[in-house]
Amino acid sequence: MNAEPAAPEVPEGPVARRLSFLDRFLAVWILIAMAAGLGLGRLVPGLGDALAKVTVTGVSLPIALGLLVMMYPVLAKVRAPRRHERLRRRLGCA
Repeated sequence: MNAEPAAPEVPEGPVARRLSFLDRFLAVWILIAMAAGLGLGRLVPGLGDALAKVTVTGVSLPIALGLLVMMYPVLAKVRAPRRHERLRRRLGCA
């Protein structure tokens, strides 16, 4: 008996409709973050120099921390759409 593995079910509809709100507007969030960074740099003139001084053996700590915060959810396999459900349960707001 040769049993073929079942093909995975493909959800119907356009790809954009299947994406979460955060994923669908990722480019917008990136542009907002870039604009906020540029605005912060204009409002606080010495910020760039202060951040450049925070290094450990030639590695910029602000950049390292930013990359860690950005990559942690992917590495920890955090499921963003379910985070709010878990938070509600923890806070007892079921």
